[in-house]
Amino acid sequence: MARGFCRETFAWRRGTQQRTGQLKQVASDPTRQTFSITTNGVTFISETAVHDQFCNKLTLTKAQVVNGGQTIRAIHRAFSTGSLKDDVKVVARAITSRGDKEFSSDVAVNQNNQNKMEAGFLRSNDPRVVQLAHSLASIGWYFEKREGEVGLLTPTERATVETRIGKALSGRVIKLKEGTQAYVATFFEQPELAKKNPKKMFLSANDGGFFEDIFSSDMTAQKLAIAHQVKNYVDDFVTKFMIEKRKKDKATKSTEYRSLLGDEIIDQFSGTIEQVMPQSAIFLCGTIFQDLVQIQKKPADELPAVLKAGGIPLMREHIFRTMTFARENPQHAAKSWPTLLKSNQFFRSVVTYIRGVRATPFISPLT
Repeated sequence: MARGFCRETFAWRRGTQQRTGQLKQVASDPTRQTFSITTNGVTFISETAVHDQFCNKLTLTKAQVVNGGQTIRAIHRAFSTGSLKDDVKVVARAITSRGDKEFSSDVAVNQNNQNKMEAGFLRSNDPRVVQLAHSLASIGWYFEKREGEVGLLTPTERATVETRIGKALSGRVIKLKEGTQAYVATFFEQPELAKKNPKKMFLSANDGGFFEDIFSSDMTAQKLAIAHQVKNYVDDFVTKFMIEKRKKDKATKSTEYRSLLGDEIIDQFSGTIEQVMPQSAIFLCGTIFQDLVQIQKKPADELPAVLKAGGIPLMREHIFRTMTFARENPQHAAKSWPTLLKSNQFFRSVVTYIRGVRATPFISPLT
């Protein structure tokens, strides 16, 4: 049961492996009597809880762990290796929701707000996120709602997931934070939010966030999968540049830059291209979506195929148009490139500029 709870409600985050190993050791050695006071225990949220005082038994219905997944995993590891002692005790707390899903979500957030956790992690069990995961599975995608969860899957669990989505997991995983960023930069048309304030994507409106607006009925599995694929193509483009950027030999670097970006960009912007490319991924996702869907009126579901067939020339063009606009309109580009590329105002100005380019028949896309 502990393993099931852990898989369903707890993400194996970076930096926790050492701590869990320490907890397992405490649960296995002669000092195990201190286990209940050296851990935070486990908190459950369930629809109902019935305590049988005669048998000293607590029965929970539809239970989930909202705090203490690390403790559960440590105990399970000790149990699996046969080293768990019978007299180990864990403090447990049960909170009943009586079917109120919003209350359950609030409990999960507030039970963990003293820990350093990503806002997305605290939304991983929100009904809207869970439903989105089910919908994505139906079209062949696995939604990693908690960071590192795919890496935790056993071979049997991995096979079960692949059977459910009907495809091998490789290349079919959408991470909650990155996928939401891609969606917010494209369909939601807010690259600044995606780049500059990603935490607000998962905060409620009452806390100054946009969770309810983003995870609304407009956000479908199909749209999220499209946005994810767009970002994958853009990320690959930017990553290739970053690989070349790390090279020390300037002559080799310049040659490779030309191969990736083309002569026009290097001839005109060699002095600033290294300021632009590392920060450009989210911004490019937004401008490409606006160009293809809003300006050229292509169906959104054709975007992955368009980028697969001609993504490099298109991304080159968008980098070129963005930098050209900034050079020709210094009043709109007085800030540093990292700041500009996470500004909605600059984004809208560049999109307007690209719209003008598309409306001029004598200006063809950069190739």
